Amino acid sequence: MVKKLFDVYKRWRHSRGFGVHSPYAFRFVTDVVRPGSYGFYAYDKLETLLKREEIHDRHLISTAEFLIRLAVFVKAKRLIINQGNRAAELASKSLGLPYRVVGVKESPEGRREEKGEIKKSRSGEKAERIKLRDGDLISLYGKPGNRGFSGPIDLEWLQMALQQNIPILVLNPDAQTRSLLEKPFSYGLLFTSPGSVLLIPRPEMAYTSYEISLKIG
Repeated sequence: MVKKLFDVYKRWRHSRGFGVHSPYAFRFVTDVVRPGSYGFYAYDKLETLLKREEIHDRHLISTAEFLIRLAVFVKAKRLIINQGNRAAELASKSLGLPYRVVGVKESPEGRREEKGEIKKSRSGEKAERIKLRDGDLISLYGKPGNRGFSGPIDLEWLQMALQQNIPILVLNPDAQTRSLLEKPFSYGLLFTSPGSVLLIPRPEMAYTSYEISLKIG
């Protein structure tokens, strides 16, 4: 019980920048986790999308807002997401960024995929892996639920993403995914909370991890 309370207190401190000594990590806290009243142009586009699609789910909206801030922070050029990951779709559209869906064929325009294009193997083999590139940001849901899930995460593919220094955010991660991402990395920043894991590989930085409460929901 005492340890649990201490963990909550530690996440509270880190979420406000206390004890966060890395300048880059501190900027992540002030720009992404707790940006205050700072506005983003993409918020206006997001609000338009929410009204058009009559979306009122507060958790979905705050997750989309968080992803907008995260994408801006890591200078993302494309999002890699689960099928049905509405928050990531909204963030991508609000930012004007293309996105790819795990396990789905790429459209000729390379911008988005339709649900009817899911690539399934008759022999039960894994769907074709998305080729990653600089500027990608991976945003996935790790367990089945009504907020976006397309089957178990391909851990080998995720390992390759780490080797390519691709930022990875997994919400509601399963035990295997959390274990992979929380394994001490050679460099970069790891942010963990009970419901999420975010790893930002940065070759120029020594590996540092923080327990933090992400401002989602």
